[in-house]
Amino acid sequence: MPNQFELARMYAGGFQDVPDDPEPNIFHERRSERLGFTIIPNYVTHASNLSVPAKFLYGLLKTWSWQEGSCFPNYETLCEEMGMTSNVVRKYMEELISKGLVEKIRQGQGKPNLYVLKDLEGAKLQHYERYQERLDREPPVRRAKAKK
Repeated sequence: MPNQFELARMYAGGFQDVPDDPEPNIFHERRSERLGFTIIPNYVTHASNLSVPAKFLYGLLKTWSWQEGSCFPNYETLCEEMGMTSNVVRKYMEELISKGLVEKIRQGQGKPNLYVLKDLEGAKLQHYERYQERLDREPPVRRAKAKK
């Protein structure tokens, strides 16, 4: 997996002027922002058939998933961060799974399950009327056909 400097070169279009170990030149004044943040898509926040705790759990999962590309905290950590019992957190995890936002992959006895944050296009979400009207007006993205 490429490190942050290799990624910077890749995203810079292959420019060679990105040093191997650059000195940072942009800083967050607010310490709380230096610790990172999570964006929850409006497609999730405006879902009328998804509970608020499930939306919050989805945000926590996104927060954890950005650490080293993938990561899943144990239920104890999620319970602590949500201020809820394990059974309640599992209930909201099942809600996310049933709506197609998360896929649970069982690995077998004694091994932890894997959880995949799914593409939102396939999610079974209903939306509040105002947001649904915006969705209905939004044209689908046209994807270019691959050249053969």
